[in-house]
Amino acid sequence: MMQKRSRGIFAAATILTTVWGGACQAEGIVFQSDLIFAILENVEGGSLTLKTLHSVLGRGDAALLAGSTIKATLSPLSDGGTRHPACVQEITALGWDQERTISAGNGIDCLAFLHDARGAAGLVAGTVAPDLVVRVFLASDLVIDRDNAE
Repeated sequence: MMQKRSRGIFAAATILTTVWGGACQAEGIVFQSDLIFAILENVEGGSLTLKTLHSVLGRGDAALLAGSTIKATLSPLSDGGTRHPACVQEITALGWDQERTISAGNGIDCLAFLHDARGAAGLVAGTVAPDLVVRVFLASDLVIDRDNAE
């Protein structure tokens, strides 16, 4: 049962990285965090991508969020560039008995937030990006050959 679930998630990750020009394939990658997520919808028509969320949540919270649909409120950094990394300000899990908001704090690593042409205008230095509806997975569900990963 678990093997079938992992294959399905792996297939979804492959589609995401392929459709949006991901630089690497999901197979054999050792992710740097237990928690990864796929951006499914940006309310302003932004991007669909697969990224790793570093050091924001503890392992317990990552496990609780796995398989959930969440909203991540992102705020771009003011670095003067055209593509801004976006800091995760808070994460709200949807569909639970009670919604749970997790504040990411200030000293977190930033998510490299890539937009296509339609969404790029939504990330302007000093502004707050729209809420993103995302789907959360554990990296262990995507890595099918962790021992042989480079």
